[in-house]
Amino acid sequence: TPHERASMLRKVLNVEWTDEYPKRWMEFLRESFDPLGKEERDFAIKKLGCLIGYSCYESTPYLETSIYLYGPAQSGKSTITKVIDAIVGDKNRAAVGLADLSKEFTNVALDDVLVNVSDEQIEGRKLDNGRFKQLCSGEAVGVRQLYGKMWQFKNQSVFWFSGNCLPN
Repeated sequence: TPHERASMLRKVLNVEWTDEYPKRWMEFLRESFDPLGKEERDFAIKKLGCLIGYSCYESTPYLETSIYLYGPAQSGKSTITKVIDAIVGDKNRAAVGLADLSKEFTNVALDDVLVNVSDEQIEGRKLDNGRFKQLCSGEAVGVRQLYGKMWQFKNQSVFWFSGNCLPN
């Protein structure tokens, strides 16, 4: 719905409301998902739209998942993450890499942002599954600025990662 004061949202995105997808965006998505076949392609496009929409809201029920765009080079992954960046804006975005989520001082960047978008996944780096699960599920996690005091917060940002290879 359009931005309304009655919604009492703390974050308002600098985008004009429309209930239609831009024509070029739909062409790009059809081209990108075309190898799936029509039925799966249409489902993937709708799901992607839901995930992007979900990423624009704060304080929503936790999705308890992250999005990993996986595919060969030049398959549209970076274009999708650039669109998300453009929608939410720099103030509402963090860029903590998947392997860096285990570092408590990098998690500070996740506090009070809508999305965490990271395109670069370094092959061979290990993922801290426990910390990753805590962050995705909205559990309280301890964070601190480098050489600073620790505090706790509950992550509400949606994680978007992409890469040419799957993480370890």
